[in-house]
Amino acid sequence: MKKVKTAEPTITYDQAPERATCAKCGHPVTADYANRRTVHTLAGVTRLNRTIRRRHHVGCGLHKRPYRPEAEGAFALPRHEFGLDVVALIGRLRCAEHRSVPT
Repeated sequence: MKKVKTAEPTITYDQAPERATCAKCGHPVTADYANRRTVHTLAGVTRLNRTIRRRHHVGCGLHKRPYRPEAEGAFALPRHEFGLDVVALIGRLRCAEHRSVPT
């Protein structure tokens, strides 16, 4: 079976949570893991590098709760390949033609 070829990202954004301390106990949260995501936007293929932080102290009420970047939802909907700017453009073009369903 052939592997599907995808476009290489031309734009890269590094995202991390603004909060560096636990909301409950105030102690620092550490970078635990990172996720990568590729999104197609009007500007080009964009790579989002996201750093997720967690509190590893067992006594804390928010133990192992992930702190994700706040700007994570500003680019695309969850589990979607195209950015919000592409979705908005398609919606505007369909509205101009009074179309609701693709034909």
